[in-house]
Amino acid sequence: TKLEKEIGKTRSELLSDAEELSALRRKYAVSFEDEINKQLKELGMPSAKFNVSFDENAGKTADDVTSNGFDKVEFLISANKGEPLKPLQKIISGGEMSRFMLALKNITARLDGIDTMVFDEIDTGISGKIGTVVAEKMSEIAKRHQVLCVTHLAQIAAYADAHYLIEKQTEDEHTRSSTVRLDADGHCREVARIMGGEPDDGVALLHARRLIEEAEKKKSSVNTR
Repeated sequence: TKLEKEIGKTRSELLSDAEELSALRRKYAVSFEDEINKQLKELGMPSAKFNVSFDENAGKTADDVTSNGFDKVEFLISANKGEPLKPLQKIISGGEMSRFMLALKNITARLDGIDTMVFDEIDTGISGKIGTVVAEKMSEIAKRHQVLCVTHLAQIAAYADAHYLIEKQTEDEHTRSSTVRLDADGHCREVARIMGGEPDDGVALLHARRLIEEAEKKKSSVNTR
């Protein structure tokens, strides 16, 4: 009888905690949606709409409680104007997913325990202007994390604290990849090359140098906030 009373009390406390967690989750879901939508617009997805969906048919008894409470939550997104909201994992493209993850990590960077983040070709389908915004957001994340980024966009490469060039070479019918860390001059030449210019083209080098200088100014302002 004593144990049954303790079980009943524990079940009641468990349900109460789950209800409190659900209330908090629903409260902050609203501001989370607003933040993600704001970030996505800045990242070149002006028509995207993000939504946190709660399954209202999910069970809400003590038996339904897991380590995450009793809520069943799904992220929904409409990447383009006129499209209905659908599950994020089913409809978003690789480039859009990269930008969504960048928006998410820019918000949660202070909370998670991840030391290193890798963004592989996050520049897919974005313009130069948005590329700069993406680079700025990665600089924000890099204040607290190590960020590795594979890119073919000069605006992003210009923001690198350390720029590595990866090249493939074929020797004796074997292909090998090599990775070399570039010095300041090599960094500038590679940014110029990515822009479509020749590494020794004076105009391309001047443009690359200006990009890097602007990036350094922006990074300095980020680090002093």
